[in-house]
Amino acid sequence: MERIKQSAPYRLFQRLRWRLRAKHFPHDNIRVRTKKSEFYMNTRSWQIAPLVFQYSRGEELHYEEEESERFLNLVEQGDIVFDIGGQVGYYTLLMAALVGGLCVRVFLWAA
Repeated sequence: MERIKQSAPYRLFQRLRWRLRAKHFPHDNIRVRTKKSEFYMNTRSWQIAPLVFQYSRGEELHYEEEESERFLNLVEQGDIVFDIGGQVGYYTLLMAALVGGLCVRVFLWAA
């Protein structure tokens, strides 16, 4: 099964599947709120769509709430933060909302 999930046809199928599902979401953006910050994510992205589908409640995304709060307790305004392997950008946006966008650097792995 793991070999199938890593194949190009399977990944293409997943992208198409989530693009089609994302077209049926009732809103274009979803709000993510924590105690210290708030930001919006685009629900039309095939990468964000699975998160929205699984973790949204109405127009708000409740994704890894406990981890997000724990993480935000480590970061302060003006810190320089590196997000290694940023993937869909959830933690990148979370950090940028708190410390300021110019202080966040994201590195993605090239396959």
